[in-house]
Amino acid sequence: MVRNSEVLDVMVSVILDRRPSNRAVELAGRGITAEAASTQWMLAEGKPLLNGHELADVLIAQGEIVDRFVELWRKFDQGEISLKGFEADLENVVISFEDWLRSARVMTAGRRLPARGDAGTVAIGSRLFREVSKGRTNDPLGHRGQATR
Repeated sequence: MVRNSEVLDVMVSVILDRRPSNRAVELAGRGITAEAASTQWMLAEGKPLLNGHELADVLIAQGEIVDRFVELWRKFDQGEISLKGFEADLENVVISFEDWLRSARVMTAGRRLPARGDAGTVAIGSRLFREVSKGRTNDPLGHRGQATR
C-alpha cells in the first residue's frame, strides 16, 4: 500500500532533520501515530458510516490541521521560526490532530454498517463534531474536547 500523506512527509522530515530536538521528534512520532489512526478510522468507520455532509465536515477540519503541519514545517525549514517556537507550535498542532481524531471517533461511536437494503445509519450530525472538536461539549464516551487555539 502506498502511503501518500502530507502529515507523514512533514513528520518524517522532522525526524530525519538534525535541527529539531528530541522533544520535536517525540511530537513527530505522535503526529505519525495520529495520522495512521486517522487513516484507519477513515477507511473502517468514517467513509462507511458518515453521510456526505458529515464526511465533508470531518475532511475539511482535518485538511485545516494538515495545512498547519505543512506551513509550520515550511516556516521552520526556511528559518522563519525558532526551534523553541517550532516545538511549541508543533505540540499545538499535534494536540489538535489528536483532538480531531477523538471527535471523529465520537461521530461514529455506536453506529453500525447498514445491512443490505437497510435504510441507513443513526445520524449524530456534523454539529456535534464541530462542538466536540472545539471543546464545547462532552462526547458520548465521556471524553472532554481539548482543542487548542
